[in-house]
Amino acid sequence: MAVMTQTKRYLIHLIPFFFALFVSIGIADAGEPLAPWSVGFLDIHHISTGKGNATFFVFPDGTTLLLDAGANTLPIPYADARPNDSLRPGEWIARYIEHQPNENMCSIALRVSYGKLDYYTGGDLSGIPNIGHPAWQNLEIPVARALGPVEVHVVNHHGSIDPASPFFLATTRPRVHIIPAWSPTHPAPSVLKRLLSERAYPGPRDVFILQFREPTKATIGPRAERVKSDGGHVVVRVAPGGNSYRVIVLDDSTETYEIISTHGPYRSE
Repeated sequence: MAVMTQTKRYLIHLIPFFFALFVSIGIADAGEPLAPWSVGFLDIHHISTGKGNATFFVFPDGTTLLLDAGANTLPIPYADARPNDSLRPGEWIARYIEHQPNENMCSIALRVSYGKLDYYTGGDLSGIPNIGHPAWQNLEIPVARALGPVEVHVVNHHGSIDPASPFFLATTRPRVHIIPAWSPTHPAPSVLKRLLSERAYPGPRDVFILQFREPTKATIGPRAERVKSDGGHVVVRVAPGGNSYRVIVLDDSTETYEIISTHGPYRSE
């Protein structure tokens, strides 16, 4: 399922990031966990806490809504808490919701195409799951299958711990990586290592980081010196027809937006 808007020679594709996701989207057998929500489905969860009630909606586009979330803390005979009284009702509701797809997993993934150029951005889309979490949470796998090769890749989730998985990089093979980092935890050392490594895919690649903080550089070490830009606004300027493009870094310390550096031209494949 895809949404495509065409205006003259510009193409913008909404990538169905659950497309080809190898998990069941039906009702699991008794005794099995409920299969995860998927795009297009409407899930309405009536949450039982034994101390009130709450209704949690997951709409077909991933929008969520929590209603009521009532909680009675008075001792009432035979009104025992579910699953137990170790947490308050609101905390049990929050834990229940945590087991549903979060807003990062529901990020919109976009491919913008102009001529031969393909540009990808996926917001906070999740990649490699945390230890103990289900494999389906690596949404970069189905996205990469739907996406294919691109010229410019905006790294998911600010370059935090989970994005830029090996399969995603090997499938998309970007020439340019842009990391929208702002925190000292961005990018994670392991993510920058994967972006720069030719083991994922061969050939040159350039990495541009919006804010590469000094503590982050010190943690990463010499590899930090291999990025093309460590601060500033990053502009991708595509030539008419889309056959080539340049990356221009602008000063973000004033409102004059002076050019710091220009890179390219790169050839669109």
